[in-house]
Amino acid sequence: MKKTLISFIVLTLCTYCNSQHNIKKNNIIQNKSSQDIKIDVKQFDENFLDSHFSIDTLWIVSTSNFFFYPFGKYYNLPELSNAYPFMTKKIEYDKLSRDYSNEPLYRFFYNQNYIKFFYDDEKKTMEIVSAKIFDKRISLINQVKIGIKKSVFIRKFTNKISPKQIKNTHVIAFVSGLYGIWHYYNFEGDTLKSFWINTACMVNKN
Repeated sequence: MKKTLISFIVLTLCTYCNSQHNIKKNNIIQNKSSQDIKIDVKQFDENFLDSHFSIDTLWIVSTSNFFFYPFGKYYNLPELSNAYPFMTKKIEYDKLSRDYSNEPLYRFFYNQNYIKFFYDDEKKTMEIVSAKIFDKRISLINQVKIGIKKSVFIRKFTNKISPKQIKNTHVIAFVSGLYGIWHYYNFEGDTLKSFWINTACMVNKN
């Protein structure tokens, strides 16, 4: 009887330990994006290169890694699909592409919103091609989303620009100082209404 009880306890402990290991492993996979890409004011300001105003647009140039992975960093299509379960996935082949003619493009869309990616074999990551966002359900890795106030928005990126300076700004545009990628955040009054992302990839961006 004692041997049976001891065996049962050992088996229970082993099962518990294995389950905890699997939970921990799954959590690591699910949180890989947020662990790999860190975006905060300090990090962004360390990579801040320049800024200037042009009519109603503020242009900010930076080498921050945020530009390339604004929605997070994903290593395969299933990870990306799990991050956006409410979006429809479509695989496209762009015959007119100069850069990725034989590579599929992955378009995630929901109503008017979409994000397009391709898989980079060298980096082993899902790389962004373009995006247009109008819905607050889709947020960036620093919790920027539609409806955010302009003053809160700019403080999530930099301390080099004050909310007072952008009071009359309608567009805040980010330009990467490393590679051809642009972010455009469009405000109506004091509220973010939409944003879109464009890259130098020679493929269909829509």
